[in-house]
Amino acid sequence: MTKLVNFCLLKNNLFLSAHKTLRQSLSIKQENFKLVTPLNHRAIIQIDGQQSIEFLQGLLTNDVTLLAKQKSMYAMMLNRNGRVLHDVLLYRSMSTTGSEILLECQSEDTESILKALKAYKLRKKVSFSPKQDYKLYQVHLDSRLKDPRLTWLGWRVIATSQPCTDDLLGEPDGYHMLRYKLGIPEGSTDLPPGRCFPLEANIEFMNGISFNKGCYIGQELTARTHYTGVIRKRLMPFSILNHKDLSKDTKLFDSKGKSVGKVLATLCGTVGLALIRLDSQCKVLNTINGATVVPGKTAWWPPLE
Repeated sequence: MTKLVNFCLLKNNLFLSAHKTLRQSLSIKQENFKLVTPLNHRAIIQIDGQQSIEFLQGLLTNDVTLLAKQKSMYAMMLNRNGRVLHDVLLYRSMSTTGSEILLECQSEDTESILKALKAYKLRKKVSFSPKQDYKLYQVHLDSRLKDPRLTWLGWRVIATSQPCTDDLLGEPDGYHMLRYKLGIPEGSTDLPPGRCFPLEANIEFMNGISFNKGCYIGQELTARTHYTGVIRKRLMPFSILNHKDLSKDTKLFDSKGKSVGKVLATLCGTVGLALIRLDSQCKVLNTINGATVVPGKTAWWPPLE
């Protein structure tokens, strides 16, 4: 079993206060946003072997060698055209051998990721195994304990049994509402494979890429886009003002009827994520079914040029 945080800290008043402040600032109902959320839609793949770091270094966008100094990191797997296939979280092994890496992904993406890992394995001394007995939880703690993507997402816990009492458990919709309001995509539901580029998905804002490491699949176009600075659209959170249900790929139009983006995912008919042109940020947009949508950057984004 691997645990990333001690649950005795959950009774600390400082953490409870930080949790309340975050919930209120994002207007999320208390009953949907508790201290601990089971992430049943997420899965763990264990990667083991003396060449595991070397193997992942040539496959993912981030500098995997840094796992020797930090406990976790965010990264993406790209295709040869530089488009996003999968986004993952990596955790440093807590075992005595130190050769294991735990890869977190969306459950429905497990088979696809395993297939890709095996395809690129060649003769490297590395093995992969799904860990079905490992369960994931999200924990809301203070800013000293952070998700590698964003402090406001709290911590991940990996355990083989429920690590807290039932009264501390929240519903998954509270976690997804938090992500969507913060503009954080996760898994193929929000990032359909081969549809967008990593910089459009804000990978650099979420600490998921290294521009100083060596080559990896899809690196050439990603680096060229970064250094030329030409990014015309980005993944953005949006609010639906008139509570309409929007399906994936619903087009968004500006006041002149020009198509400026597409919906990637929505939740409860109120919030969602979309890939939208930067010049349409914070403007009122519409859909053909009469929905009124307002996209915008979130407070954790750096200034955009």
